[in-house]
Amino acid sequence: ELQNKKIAILGFGLEGKSSLRFLEKLGIEDITILDKNTIAETKYKNITWDVYLDNLWDYDLIFKSPGVSPFWEKLIAYREKFISQAQVFFENYSGKVIGITGTKGKSTISTLLFTCLEQAWYKVKLVGNIGNPVLDEIDILSPEKYDYIVYEMSSYMLQDFVPNLYIWFLNNIYPCHLDWHYDSMSIYKEAKLNILKNAEY
Repeated sequence: ELQNKKIAILGFGLEGKSSLRFLEKLGIEDITILDKNTIAETKYKNITWDVYLDNLWDYDLIFKSPGVSPFWEKLIAYREKFISQAQVFFENYSGKVIGITGTKGKSTISTLLFTCLEQAWYKVKLVGNIGNPVLDEIDILSPEKYDYIVYEMSSYMLQDFVPNLYIWFLNNIYPCHLDWHYDSMSIYKEAKLNILKNAEY
C-alpha cells in the first residue's frame, strides 16, 4: 500500500529516522522529511526536505511521529493522511501482542511482564514507548514470529488508532499530557481506552 505513494515523514527524531530506514528497505523513493530543525547530515543528502508544516496537502501519506500532536491547527485538516509505525506494525504482524498503557507505571509493568515471560522460556520481545521504535525491533517483512510481543503504548500512539491485541492492560488514567490532547481530559481518556476496543482478552 505504500508503493507509488508520495510520502512525508513528520518529525525526524528517533522514530522518524526509523521510519525512513523502513521505507528505504521497502524501496520507496519519493520520501520527504518535515522537521522543525534542518539536519544537514551528508547521509541524508538524497532525501528531500520541505518546510515543516506548510505543504502537507502535497503528500499521499504522512508518517507522523508520536510527539507531534494531530490537534495542532495546521494539522487538523490532514489527519486522514497520517500513518504511524504502530499502525504499520499491527496491520502486518499476526502474532500475539500484549498491549499495556496507563498514565504512570506502564514501563514498569511492561518490563515485569516481559521478564516473567522470558524467564518462563517464551520467545518474547519488549517494544514500544519503552525503547527503540517497533519497526527497528520487529522485522515485519520476515516470517519470524514471537510467542508474545509486549508493547508499551502511550496515549500519543493510541490517539486515532485501535490496535489488534491479544491481551490489553490499562493501569490507570488521570490528567497528564493534556496540552497534546487539545487540553481535553475526555480526548486523553478516549485515546487510552482505544487499547481495549479490539482486543481478544
